[in-house]
Amino acid sequence: LNDEELNNFQRHCFDSHLPLQQLNGIKTIINMNCERGISPSNCVTLEGFLFLHMLFILKGKAQTTWTVIRKFGYNDDLNFSYSYLHPNLKVDKYCTIELSHKGEHFLSHLFETHDKDKDDCLSPVELKSLFSMCTEDPQLLRKCIYNTNHKGWITSQGWLSFWSYCTLIEADTTLAYLAMLGYNMKPENQLSGVQVTRSKKIDLQKKQSQRSVYICHVIGSKGSGKSTICKRHVKTAKIDNHLDDAEESSITSVNRVQVYGQDKYLVLKEIKPISENHLTKKDIKCDVVCLVFDSSQSCSFEYSAHVYLKYYQSRNIPVLIVANDKGRPLMKQDYILQPDQFCKQNRLSAPYMFINSNEGKKLYSNLATMASLPHKYSPNQSSLIPTLRESILFIWKTGIGVAMIALCGVLVGKCLVKPKKDLLS
Repeated sequence: LNDEELNNFQRHCFDSHLPLQQLNGIKTIINMNCERGISPSNCVTLEGFLFLHMLFILKGKAQTTWTVIRKFGYNDDLNFSYSYLHPNLKVDKYCTIELSHKGEHFLSHLFETHDKDKDDCLSPVELKSLFSMCTEDPQLLRKCIYNTNHKGWITSQGWLSFWSYCTLIEADTTLAYLAMLGYNMKPENQLSGVQVTRSKKIDLQKKQSQRSVYICHVIGSKGSGKSTICKRHVKTAKIDNHLDDAEESSITSVNRVQVYGQDKYLVLKEIKPISENHLTKKDIKCDVVCLVFDSSQSCSFEYSAHVYLKYYQSRNIPVLIVANDKGRPLMKQDYILQPDQFCKQNRLSAPYMFINSNEGKKLYSNLATMASLPHKYSPNQSSLIPTLRESILFIWKTGIGVAMIALCGVLVGKCLVKPKKDLLS
């Protein structure tokens, strides 16, 4: 710790400033009693810092050390206190929670600090070092896939993608880890590391979303290619050898995408309902839906059409129907309408042909774009079809407008006729 860092520490713990003379006195004591307590650059090392607190305890000033411990969130049992890890955060029903710029910057800096070999990924040793002050690694880290290198080590983009996802679905977990990882330094606490987004209802009214993280549910019949679409969303060594729907657990992937030149995070969640004929409220609720069918199987599209008509036709959730091209001949679908006809009849975007290659990456940008503009891509086109109330208001406004024009016409007519009468008289 250099002089500035020591003073920041002093202000955080004791609300006071260390004069230069006192600071030099502390360093002299450490240097005299601890061989490696002061670095060649005249900074206090970890060994010197620990010696200083041992000295406080030996001199009967244990309260000084306890003050420091409590300031960093620990209780009398040397465990993090609940209130320190979980501050109150009120969130309205239609709002979501995302990382703020400060939170994202802190996590980026943390990654860079522990990436000792500067290879833009964290090895198991580096990751263990990063989480050494935490009770355990985040469980969610093992429940989703994100960008890694060829060894399966998380990259910087994968790191920020994960925390964006975690904050969206488990904000309390993010708040706890921000505190344990050292975010809380006066005047900040971890609440400034996250932000509550605007209500989705307001987004629909304003016809624009200010959010940066969206969830897409990937739904389709068994074997349609849901897992493949989720896996291809990221670059990772963990899944290259098993791109199929055989896994029992659903796949969740998260990555950064571009929407009109802006960075957004898209979470793809594979939905495997307990019953093929029933989706739960949790299965339905999302920001955008990807309905997948296998273009080489004649019976595949029927399930997607059924899901759309039953669950999404009347909802303000954008829907994209995706034909998964597995490299086999296209088959005519055994349904009353072919996919393109179905989309046209229901005012949906034309079916997207997904090819299992780098060209398919455009799909993810399209899905994020639809999620950011729900008023434009919602199936029922509620923003384009006037409601009864809007129609009545339009009729009233039109009627008043016509009446005003007629009144103006009468007044102008009288003004023009009157001079003629005066002239004749």
